[in-house]
Amino acid sequence: MACPQCGNKLEGSFNICPKCGFKLSALTEKSAQDGATSAHPISTTAEEKNQKEDQDHAVKESTTQIQVADINSDEKTDSELTKTPEPGNEDAGIYRQKTSPCLSGPQVEENILMPSCKFQIPEDSSINEEILVYFHAVISKEFHLEPEKDMVVLKSEVLFGSRDGFIEMVPSPLGDNQYLIEGQYRVPKEKIQESIPYKYAVCKKEYGFIYETIYQKEKNDLINRCLTINPELLTAEGEWHQYDDMIHPKPKSNWPWNSTEKTVIEGRNFAGKEMLQIIFDLLKTWNEQKVGEFFSLLQQFFYTYSGPLLHDGRERRWGLPYDSNQVKYLLKHFLDKHLSFDAIKKTARIPPLHAGIIGLLVYNKYLKDSMTNQLSSLCNLLCLPNKAEHHFRSFWNDFVKALSYENRLVADAVDTLCHTAMTRRIEKWVLVIPLVHLLTGESKPYEPVPPVLNPQFDSWTGLKRITRTDSYGASHMNLIQIMEEYDYLIDIDPLLVHSWMSLMGVDYLMKDKLIMRVELRDILQYLQFIVNSGNRKRMCMVVRHLTSYLIKKESNHKKSFDDKDGECCLKTAVMLLGSITKDTEFGDLPLQFLDLVCVIAKAYGLTDSQTRKIIHEESVKDTLQTMRVWQTNTFHNKLLKKQHVLQFSLPSEIQNTE
Repeated sequence: MACPQCGNKLEGSFNICPKCGFKLSALTEKSAQDGATSAHPISTTAEEKNQKEDQDHAVKESTTQIQVADINSDEKTDSELTKTPEPGNEDAGIYRQKTSPCLSGPQVEENILMPSCKFQIPEDSSINEEILVYFHAVISKEFHLEPEKDMVVLKSEVLFGSRDGFIEMVPSPLGDNQYLIEGQYRVPKEKIQESIPYKYAVCKKEYGFIYETIYQKEKNDLINRCLTINPELLTAEGEWHQYDDMIHPKPKSNWPWNSTEKTVIEGRNFAGKEMLQIIFDLLKTWNEQKVGEFFSLLQQFFYTYSGPLLHDGRERRWGLPYDSNQVKYLLKHFLDKHLSFDAIKKTARIPPLHAGIIGLLVYNKYLKDSMTNQLSSLCNLLCLPNKAEHHFRSFWNDFVKALSYENRLVADAVDTLCHTAMTRRIEKWVLVIPLVHLLTGESKPYEPVPPVLNPQFDSWTGLKRITRTDSYGASHMNLIQIMEEYDYLIDIDPLLVHSWMSLMGVDYLMKDKLIMRVELRDILQYLQFIVNSGNRKRMCMVVRHLTSYLIKKESNHKKSFDDKDGECCLKTAVMLLGSITKDTEFGDLPLQFLDLVCVIAKAYGLTDSQTRKIIHEESVKDTLQTMRVWQTNTFHNKLLKKQHVLQFSLPSEIQNTE
């Protein structure tokens, strides 16, 4: 093989021409198992193996000795390269640093100088034997990177078995001459318990390798980054993502530590935002795999970014004032900027419901103390979208499938948010109720609520944490306006009718726009809760007006009731009549309500069904018995007094019947 730029004949595999520094990686095929570039197949014949050994031996003899610091001891010595070796053959999957273009940069003491560790490529790579590690970092503009000419690499003797081995990182422009760099490598599973040192470098044609400088207060040049893999945080596919910060070159002059520290932290914040962007971009594809991967990678990011580690012979913390609090701030700022209700309205990067559920779960896990200020935004995001029925069904099925592995957790989180927003008087909490119903299975999209005779209040309303007294204090005009604006939600979640009824109050049910969307059975059952609540005197006038409204409305009912619905309406009306007749404070309301029972019984009896005839007869019988008891209890005195002149003994009894 010859260099296409200078014609230099090359024996072996190279990414860069030793003579002119021309980048050859585009001309070579990639075959390394670690995912790095510039690898060639391993020779298999005995003759080729002997040739490789001879070439490697020749290279070793022509290379000057490098003084290396033994990181297993407390002693550290400077390292220096004084002679350029001749090119030789290379191990498959790694690039060996042998030539002047990549050796004329900073002192080699900044390189990864670790004890020898023989690197073997497994013959059968699998997830059971290796961990695929992805490296992410941002390269500073001070490197003046030119991707078409320069190469960014990650070096580690422990990983690659040679201090000259590396993997090539792939750059992506971020603007302002800054680049996101990413690479991957398969780490043998037995190494995941180790602390693995590594370092980034940029190879430039005119300078060779320029190693990153890891700023520390101690100014120790023999320092490296540290890879530690937490097996408990691996993704479902058994992968690990190492999220690094910004890579800086050695400064031209000695900066004071305070100034340097500020630069490093600013770079770390910038890089962290880019890492979060990578993670959140997974949500553009909404399925169980991507959502699960999102939470796994976010957890890995929080783990690696909250406790940055270095390696100087042993693992140690980086002396930066950067911990979980800074990562939380970074995460909160990112959510505010990209996943808030206002941000989603502008960008529409992902559907609002997706953004809301992700934001809620992230706040619950990492930012619980900061969630109060986001309640209104989350309520807006968690409102079900207004779509045609067939579109919504498809949307909903895709939505819940992606969350199926944590469905109960999601339902509990939304329910808790709903209650918290209510107690904080965030009015749009009422928009989240349908999502609670659908996630918990209390309701299904567009399926009517089955009739239940004499239900319990909390199951009827679908609001487990709302008491009856809450309902009377919650009838605010703002709530009514919100309900009217989002009335399409009632079609999606029919159970929402009961929830909103309990919040609106009985008097608001007579508004035409709402009452037409409420079934007779719903109103009767809600009246049953009201009458049995002990607030009869206060509610008497409202119940009276509502009864008159229902009589007028149902008198024009031309069709017969459905069997189950009609039976429930008739029996509920009879039970409600019994409740009203138990207290004389209702005055003549029992007589008015009796008219409503008769209207319902007449409509229910319009059938030839034998079963319905029996139910009709039993209901009429119960009604007559109830009215006899009421009449006896109401008119318990004699009508006339036996005196010289006849007079009424209790005029109030006659007034009650007027």
